[in-house]
Amino acid sequence: IDGEGCIYINRRKIGGRRLTPSYSLKVTVTTTDKSLVDYMVKEAGLTSIHWKQPPGNRKRASLCTWNASNAVRMLNLMMPFLIIKKPQAILGLELANHLSLNKWAGGPNKPTKPEVVAYRENLKQQISKLNQRGKEPYATVH
Repeated sequence: IDGEGCIYINRRKIGGRRLTPSYSLKVTVTTTDKSLVDYMVKEAGLTSIHWKQPPGNRKRASLCTWNASNAVRMLNLMMPFLIIKKPQAILGLELANHLSLNKWAGGPNKPTKPEVVAYRENLKQQISKLNQRGKEPYATVH
């Protein structure tokens, strides 16, 4: 996950019967190694795999995705080994724990309390900031 993966919080916008945004945990890993995909299916609850053939002579790649409880299972398995993405994993598990304790906060035709939405959005923004690409947020020593 540290090198080829992403831990993020997905926000579903207001629409239809959804009166307030909803949030869910997702973990993705991209790999060209089928044996790794087979291992993740067997050992880490992987159920969503999308294979893509890039242009040219590049290897076929798979996008492996864990959602909700499967994402929690994957993060709990990987937590001892994470270095770069450990802060994202902690925030993701915090959201998952919050969602499990607040199952009935909102739903179809029922708005979620603003403070609950704000808490979830805060977690999403923290992970998004950690996942930003570009220059490192460290001071440069001259």
